[in-house]
Amino acid sequence: MDPSEFPFDIEAYNRQYQIEEKYIINQSRERRNNVEEDYPRRNKRKYIKRELRDSNAHHELQADLVKHILAKFRMS
Repeated sequence: MDPSEFPFDIEAYNRQYQIEEKYIINQSRERRNNVEEDYPRRNKRKYIKRELRDSNAHHELQADLVKHILAKFRMS
């Protein structure tokens, strides 16, 4: 077999490889960003959890629950 019968353009191959590599890198970045949006990092989650907690409402609900339990079992 004569190699000249099968021409191979190394420059075209390299360009195609670089395009595919950039595409794969961009896809992985997009996936990582989507995951970070859906599941924020641990420090951010703790901040959000603290921010959502309302201590006054918690204490009111806790007191209502105790009253309800006492009333249900007639221990008041």
